[in-house]
Amino acid sequence: MKISIKAKILIIVIELFLVLSFIIGTFFIRQLNDIGEKLVGEQALSIIKTFNYQIDGDKFENLAKSQDPSDPYFIKMNKLMHKIKNDTGCAYLYAMTKKSETEYIYVVCAEEASAPGSVEDVSKYNSVFKDAMNKGTSGYTKVEADSVYGSLLSAVVPIKNSSNEVVGILACDFLAASISAKIHHVCIGISVLSSLMLMVSCIIAFFAMRSLFN
Repeated sequence: MKISIKAKILIIVIELFLVLSFIIGTFFIRQLNDIGEKLVGEQALSIIKTFNYQIDGDKFENLAKSQDPSDPYFIKMNKLMHKIKNDTGCAYLYAMTKKSETEYIYVVCAEEASAPGSVEDVSKYNSVFKDAMNKGTSGYTKVEADSVYGSLLSAVVPIKNSSNEVVGILACDFLAASISAKIHHVCIGISVLSSLMLMVSCIIAFFAMRSLFN
């Protein structure tokens, strides 16, 4: 059976589009991990920056010194922190102050296991934590494996008092599963968009060729 010229051209157009879609799709898939990390990192950073605006740096500084869980400000922060954690789906949300270069102390934490005054060894922590504490900068890490907490992406911002001195840090951790979920959504979006583009291209090519041959 002979194939008409219009059919041949339509097949060629579809083949070219499929090849182009494959090339573009492959490129995006290779970039998805970075895209997912950026999406989750920016989300985590946005969460703690918003929360950080609600923290009174001077009261936090006093709380860091007293480490008193009965302090009204601790109760207020602890309640708000639990709400934010539950609303946003982050794995861990906590505020710490500096004890030494290698040890930070929990001041408030949404995890019951980390009570006020609990010491955390940060000697192997990402430099983002130390830069926030020592330099007052904000940022987030890439996904990093932790033998205790699992694979996490962390966002960190400094907590400053009224004298603009860093008195602690606020951090938010997301599990790697959150990034996988973001990547899954992006993959679905790319697949749907590619399918729609293919359908539209075929329709346009069909009517263009019919008009041309007529």
